[in-house]
Amino acid sequence: MLQAVEVGQTAVAEICVAIESWAKKIGKPKRTASLSSPPEGLEEKVRQLVGPELKALFMSPTTKDQRNAAESAAGAKVYETLGSADQGAGSAPTAAQLTTAIKAVKSGAMRSAVLDHGRRMDGRALTDIRPIQSRAGLLFRREAARTLIVHSG
Repeated sequence: MLQAVEVGQTAVAEICVAIESWAKKIGKPKRTASLSSPPEGLEEKVRQLVGPELKALFMSPTTKDQRNAAESAAGAKVYETLGSADQGAGSAPTAAQLTTAIKAVKSGAMRSAVLDHGRRMDGRALTDIRPIQSRAGLLFRREAARTLIVHSG
C-alpha cells in the first residue's frame, strides 16, 4: 500500500513540475491587486443612515421577498445619499466600499436584533434548531444522488 502511495506522489510531483514549466512559458503574470480600505467613518455613516430600520426589519414578521425588497431599498438609500461626490471633503466612496459597509451594517443589525430579542428572524429561539433529514438512494440523475431536507417551520 505504501509503495502505491509513493508511486502516486511521484507522478503528481512530475505533473506539478510540468504545469509550473508550462505556466512560465505561456502563463500570465500573477495579479497583485491592491485592496482599498473604506474611507474612515463610512461604516458608521451607513449605520446611522439605515441601521435602525434594518434592525427593525430583521425582527418584523415579513416574507423573504418583502425583506429582500426592504434591504434593497436601504442599500439604494445608502448609494443615493453617500455615493455622490458632494458629501464633503474628498471623493465619494466606491461602489465596492459602499457594498462592504452595507454588508457589515446589515450583519451587525441582524446580530444585534437576534441577541437583543433572543430569537431569530424566523421566530426560532437561539437554542432551537431546524430538524434535518438526509437520505441516499439510487443515482437517477447526476444532481439527485442524495437529498437533504431542512424544515423551515
